[in-house]
Parts: sequence; structure tokens; C-alpha cells
Amino acid sequence: MELYGSLTGSSLTADDSTSKFNREAVRSIAPQLLRRFAFRVPAGGSGVIAVSNVGVIAESAARSRSAVAISPVSSSRMAVAASDTNGNVIVSTTEDNGTTWRSTTMSRSVSGIDFFNAQNPSVEFDSKGRLSVVYSLSNMNDDANAIALAESIDDVNFNPPFAITLHKAGDHIIDSHPVIAIGSGGRFIAWENLGSQINVVRSEESGSFDSPMAVVTDALVSGPTITVGSTSVYIGWDEWGFNASRPYKTGVSSMMASSPLGAQLTFSVLQLNSASDIGVALLRTTMLPGL
Repeated sequence: MELYGSLTGSSLTADDSTSKFNREAVRSIAPQLLRRFAFRVPAGGSGVIAVSNVGVIAESAARSRSAVAISPVSSSRMAVAASDTNGNVIVSTTEDNGTTWRSTTMSRSVSGIDFFNAQNPSVEFDSKGRLSVVYSLSNMNDDANAIALAESIDDVNFNPPFAITLHKAGDHIIDSHPVIAIGSGGRFIAWENLGSQINVVRSEESGSFDSPMAVVTDALVSGPTITVGSTSVYIGWDEWGFNASRPYKTGVSSMMASSPLGAQLTFSVLQLNSASDIGVALLRTTMLPGL
């Protein structure tokens, strides 16, 4: 599999030396190859690749927002996480390349506070094979919420989750859609703050987390993603109001920020594609014409 991106004249990381990118000047060009990925799939006796669907999380209730990770220690060890309609995050793991699976339901309590929903999981293994699961917690009748992180050594028994962020009802701060990536620069967790900000926090593997920092603020943002390279960490998101003004009927764009790895992160932002002629307001009225 190959990953492409549309960038301007410099390379993806701008040689890891450019400290600032001018958003107004960024325009798309032909897609460029960013990275190649290889997946090993068991082959049949005739040499033909044999692929079949496997029920990883097959209990009752619908599943959504699945995430997957493969251990760097052993490629036969994998984890799949998903939300269900009962308000749970379920993590299913295998140590034999998918022949057998074991499922664990994540706790909906953090810092002594019980929440109604757990959702939006993201999973990752560290260099020692420790499994980390990050997910959001929320309530139905108030705006209390949290980003929780749970860890496991054996993929079945998880430590009690601890709060990356925790907001009480009435704080009017809502964090959601967390994502995690682990690499040579440590552990990185990014999330969306009420659709207007992307935040990120870092720690060494198995270490304590630094204070969160904002990657982008005062923007209509959603759907963060994150990955760690050999020299930089990259965070992507959708920006619904790029180069737009109210009522936001133009300006949807895919954005990315990168920072050199190190104790102090310094993000530079660039645009992955040109702003389109459709915006979040138009999308909403198209899908929900009664609004």
C-alpha cells in the first residue's frame, strides 16, 4: 500500500528545518509518494493469497469506529478496538495472527468518576509490546467528559485508566476523538477540542505526560490523525473553515502539522489540498435540508 499527499514544492517535512509555513501561500500540486506500507497475508497452498473475513468483536450490539495495531515485538500479536451501541469500548487481541481472539471491555470510570459512554478508541503498541488504548468518556445529560488511557502488558488485564484530560459538567470544554501514536520520540496523543482546536500531549514510553499544547486554535476542525516518523511527529485533521468566513459555505480542507521530535514540540502547519468550494454549512444543509 502507498500513501500519497499533495504538497507544495518542499518535501513533507521541509527538510525538518523550516519553522513556519504560510497558509495563504500553500497550494496543491501533483500527489507525491509519502510512504510505502507492506502487509503480510498468509498464502494458500497454490500460492494464491487467501483472504477471509474474521469476526474479531462478534458479541451482540453494533460496532463502529474500529482501530487496529500490530505489535512491533511480534507481528502475530494484534489488537482491534471499537465502540458499541451499549456505550462501551471493546478491545479484542490475538497472539496467534488472528486464529483466536480475546475481548476486554474498557472501564467507563476514571479518577473516581463514572461516565455513561465510552467511545472513539485508538490503540497502539510500544517498543516493548505494551498495549495502550486511548478513548473518550462522556455523559448523556451533562457535558462532563474525559480522555482516558489504559495500558496492558498481557493484552487482557488492563490497568485502571487515568485521565489525559478531565472536565466537569459546566466547564464547557469538550474533548473527543483521541488518537495515539508511539515511536522513537515517545507516546503522542492528539484530540479534538469542541470542534475548534487540536491538542497534543507527549510522554516518554511508560513515562508521565507533559502539559497539553495546542496545534491549531480558533478553527473549525475535526477528525485528528497522528503518526510518528524517524525525525518528526505528524498530525492531520479536517478544517471546515479554511480561508472561509461566516456562514462557512466554502473552505473545506485537509490540514497537517509537523514537529521535530524532542522534549519541546514546535508545530508548523501546511495544507494537504486546495480548499474546496463546499463548506460545513453547505454540507449540513445538504444532508439536513430542514435546518
